[in-house]
Amino acid sequence: MTGAVSRQDFDEFYSSSAARLVRHGYALTGDMAEAQDIAQEAFARAWQRWPTVRECDSPEAWVRRVATNLAARDRKSVV
Repeated sequence: MTGAVSRQDFDEFYSSSAARLVRHGYALTGDMAEAQDIAQEAFARAWQRWPTVRECDSPEAWVRRVATNLAARDRKSVV
């Protein structure tokens, strides 16, 4: 797989799932800015591991789990 193909695959994945991930983050946090930050970090982690993540049964489920973990971690640091 070339870098351009990998980038195109990731861009398509991002475009098709970003809004859902932000809504998921908002449901978890109740804060739109925090939800956007969580989504950004989750997608950054997915990009770093994209060759592996893209082979998952559901890359969106992978990125949603990362976002959920980030939201839980952020809540623990506030309490």
